[in-house]
Amino acid sequence: MSKAVRAFRRTGQLCARLAAHVRQQSRKLPAGYSVALPPLSAIAGAQSPPPLGDALLGLHNRFHLHCHPPTSCEDRTGPQGTNSALPSHPIPPNRTPTKTTTARMTTTAQAKTRVKVVFGCMTFGAAGAEQARVHDLNDCRAIVDIFASHGHTELDTARMYGLGSSEDYLRQLGYTVPNSQGFEVATKVFPSARKANFPSKDKYTFSAADISRSIDDSLRTLGTSSFDLFYLHSPDRETPLEATLEAVNAAYVQGKFKRFGVSNYRADEVDQIIQIADKNGWVKPVVYQGLYNAITRTAEEALFPTLRKHGIAYYAYNPLGGGFFTGAFNPQSDVEKGSRFDPERAQGQMYRQRYWTEHYFNAIEAIRPVAEKHGLSTAEIALRWMMHHSALDPAHGDAVIIGASSTKHIEQNLIDLEKGPLPQDVLDAVDKAWNIVKPHAPAYHH
Repeated sequence: MSKAVRAFRRTGQLCARLAAHVRQQSRKLPAGYSVALPPLSAIAGAQSPPPLGDALLGLHNRFHLHCHPPTSCEDRTGPQGTNSALPSHPIPPNRTPTKTTTARMTTTAQAKTRVKVVFGCMTFGAAGAEQARVHDLNDCRAIVDIFASHGHTELDTARMYGLGSSEDYLRQLGYTVPNSQGFEVATKVFPSARKANFPSKDKYTFSAADISRSIDDSLRTLGTSSFDLFYLHSPDRETPLEATLEAVNAAYVQGKFKRFGVSNYRADEVDQIIQIADKNGWVKPVVYQGLYNAITRTAEEALFPTLRKHGIAYYAYNPLGGGFFTGAFNPQSDVEKGSRFDPERAQGQMYRQRYWTEHYFNAIEAIRPVAEKHGLSTAEIALRWMMHHSALDPAHGDAVIIGASSTKHIEQNLIDLEKGPLPQDVLDAVDKAWNIVKPHAPAYHH
């Protein structure tokens, strides 16, 4: 028998033992946890791994739980301070890990929510950047680990978030390579050249050249050749839709993204987009991302019928009103510097214009008594309303987008989203709150 055949058989045996170990150990773990594998030498016995063992070592390292090994094996520690559960083989040079680039397989539990949940990564990014509040990569990873442990896999970012650093953080965390950790990544291009009040690292219109450039910029920053979902973030009404959509279709045909979406467009503009795409045989949007929460429902009447007609899912952002639904604010509140309501930031000015009004403060007060009666927070009420009483429908692929700046926030929000429907008197109070806001509510579109 040739050496090659023996090596191939030996590798097959190692694979079988590796799979058996994963199955055996995973039965002992709570949902959402993956298996920390023993070294290949332990699985292989006394014999050294065959020449193809490097491929197995790569697989082994991808499965390793909560381990970000340094380039040296000497300072690795396993359970109880030993190195018994860690690889004893050197990491190949082309896989030299660092604390910011090492990826591991992320397993997820079965989601328990009525509609999908998407994690908004706007808060991830470099210190000092607009919108970014979580700057340490380990903190970002801990937040996403909790998100994944609840059975969710979609991550949402944008070219403009954190002046481009949100996309870069996802790359450094290893979440952007297709099929590497089970996450689907969405990003967006904003017509920043048309809207000077929105800080942006790069300036884009929705011309054909800028659409192509923005997608390539995102691919390069994300460190991938393709991502799941590409959005037009906001309308550029100075560029003809035909030119924009032709460029979007060209990138789609080239395989640079899998799904197309739009955000913050009017319902009649969605109709136009579908008509143009149908006429030319171009890719059509399958997701609309828009503003929607329990006391901001303007999308229901004007937009939802259009989306249902065209089979477009609705991904709702601001389910907590950018934190307004926590009930922690009053008109005289001092707000945290850099937060969504910081008046010194462009984002803060936008959120104050949207929510920092007498009508919204009165709406929260209308909910507070019944919340106290049932021992509920106003934030929990908002999230459970989105899950069970809103116009969102799992049959249409709808989703709620949540963000977080801490592990505590993400865990509590996910727990609340998994709870059941609200009592009727709570729903009545929420409807009363919406009626207070309704005549003054912000538009669902830009």
